[in-house]
Amino acid sequence: MPYTLLILKLMGAQLVINFVATLITSGMRPSINVARRKIMQALWAISGFAFIGAVVWDVFKMFK
Repeated sequence: MPYTLLILKLMGAQLVINFVATLITSGMRPSINVARRKIMQALWAISGFAFIGAVVWDVFKMFK
């Protein structure tokens, strides 16, 4: 399950980056916060699909 673990590590790093970005942009204009939220939502969606793909790939390789 190396691909699944890799994606989980990337998702953990993304969580930390999102937390730091929230701290940095907390006092800024609302448009900056909205842009940050949209970017992070897109990244979470992409990483979610990558996680599903990694699980499927690892299961496929395990039974091959």
